[in-house]
Amino acid sequence: MRIRFACAAMALAALVPATAYPQPLPDTIVSSRLTQAQADELSRRLSTLQGRFNVLARETDLRAAAVRNIAVEIFGAQPNLDFENYANLVAAGARELQAYVAQARTRSDADPALAALRARAIEAAENGQLTQARGLYDELIEAAGRIRREARRAEDLSDAADRAEAARLSSALADYRDAARRYGQAAEIAPEGARERWQYRLRQAGALRDHGGAFGDDAARADSIRILRDVALPLTAPASDDWAQTQMALGDALYLSGFYTGASELEAAVAAYQHALAILTPNSADWADTQQGLGNAYTGLGRLGDRAMLTQGLAAYRRALEVRTREAYPTEWASTQMGIGVVLGAFGDAESLRQAEAALNAALEVRTREASPAEWARVQSNLGDVYNSLGELGDTAALHRAIEAYAHAQATYTVQSAPNYWRRMQLMIGGAYLALARRGDADAIARAVGAYEAYFNAEAPPAPPGDDARAHYNLGQVYTTAYRRGDASAAPRAVAAFEAALQIYTRGANPIWWAHSQTYMGLALRRMGEDGDDAALTRAIEALSAALAVRTRTDHPGDWAANQYSIGLAHLAFVQRGDRSHLEPALTALAGARDEYTRLGDAYWSGLAQHWITQFENR
Repeated sequence: MRIRFACAAMALAALVPATAYPQPLPDTIVSSRLTQAQADELSRRLSTLQGRFNVLARETDLRAAAVRNIAVEIFGAQPNLDFENYANLVAAGARELQAYVAQARTRSDADPALAALRARAIEAAENGQLTQARGLYDELIEAAGRIRREARRAEDLSDAADRAEAARLSSALADYRDAARRYGQAAEIAPEGARERWQYRLRQAGALRDHGGAFGDDAARADSIRILRDVALPLTAPASDDWAQTQMALGDALYLSGFYTGASELEAAVAAYQHALAILTPNSADWADTQQGLGNAYTGLGRLGDRAMLTQGLAAYRRALEVRTREAYPTEWASTQMGIGVVLGAFGDAESLRQAEAALNAALEVRTREASPAEWARVQSNLGDVYNSLGELGDTAALHRAIEAYAHAQATYTVQSAPNYWRRMQLMIGGAYLALARRGDADAIARAVGAYEAYFNAEAPPAPPGDDARAHYNLGQVYTTAYRRGDASAAPRAVAAFEAALQIYTRGANPIWWAHSQTYMGLALRRMGEDGDDAALTRAIEALSAALAVRTRTDHPGDWAANQYSIGLAHLAFVQRGDRSHLEPALTALAGARDEYTRLGDAYWSGLAQHWITQFENR
């Protein structure tokens, strides 16, 4: 190939007349950085090769000016080439340009902007303005790449949207796990940097939260929090609207989890809501929603014993009502009224409970059974709690209203459609009957037993262990009430119920309820022992003594004294049967009870303990 180009260069020189008139240099060369000597050399070479330019133009179907411009641009780029090599490169360039034009003319572009750029590049190339043509190709490449990237992005977004739509169908079927899986796929497919990726992560977390709430799935609730905190939040710009929306969702997820797990996640929910409120526009709908969530979290903390949190919760709900008026947002207004009812009910005094009743009844004006049965049931459940609290203050009629409200709430569902909710309402109904039984209602004991038997006999998946434990414990309390009224057959049933509760309540995980169960089992065993069952008396002393590991004199002085008193009476029952080995432990326990009751200022129980000491100390 080099020999061919060399011959072409010599032939080119032979064809050019020595007297050829020099043409002016193109502007690209005039404005280039060529020295004057280089510019003169270029002019000489162009004059020398002008005839050859014409020959090459004919051979390649190019314009002679185009060939000349190739020569100019090659020299401008590499002015130190020797003449022979330079001539070879010009000839090769002309033929390469010929091949380029033939190929480029066959290309087409669907996009008008790309087609225009390509046409301009070809035109520049045909004129021999190859540097300009190459620059136009750079623009074309960038534009085409951008269009392809945008097309791929649109395709990815479309694929992601398809999965998100399918996820909505899964949610409609309450298959929240599948919905979360599909939203996760949509987020993975959505292009990096697309807002949709954040939106789908938000929805994925929401589906997991809904699954955790509906089915009591701790792992789903934890996954929801993790995705919001570790995945969705980093996809947003700090302090942006999307960041605030994510904080709102995180608050909701933490609140739901804290409802089951306790204070730490409720406190984290408060912090998340406050982060969101620092960004959201005051008195906007989102601001009001966040105030509602903040009220829920504060109320949850307040119900764990911090009364100041209840006050904060009530204030947050009332701020929400500044936006959530009944006229503008009736459904949201009813939700806030329900929140106010719950927080006022948690205060527990009679006046607050009456205000809570009014707020909940106001919510029922919007949340009717026909329009929103699930929300109607929730309000009825909360109304039952308020009436139950009024019953604890001595209002017997309120206990009957509590039973009615719980029954309304329960009737919205079947045990098959919402087993845990149905059972919990059954627990509350049983608890209200237990309260009536303790006040002397002759029928209430049987009704309470019936309520708990219905709980245990429900044909449904296993209940949460905590609910089962509470049902066994409460049933034990019903039988305790019965044997205290003279039904001796109820004492063994009480023991069996408390034993069942102790299969779930452990000293490590549930120390207070474990100690309560040990104590009441011991009392029932003592009652059985009073009828001549020595083994029951021995077990009574063991159970009552075991409870003292939690009911310490330092932490629970009143409970400690009560257990010591009962231990003393159990030992005395052995003494009355002639076993004097029990006399000293009986007197020791009774003396401890007497002294602690005296310190607490309880003259009645202190006097009773002293009565038994006096009766037996000289035997």
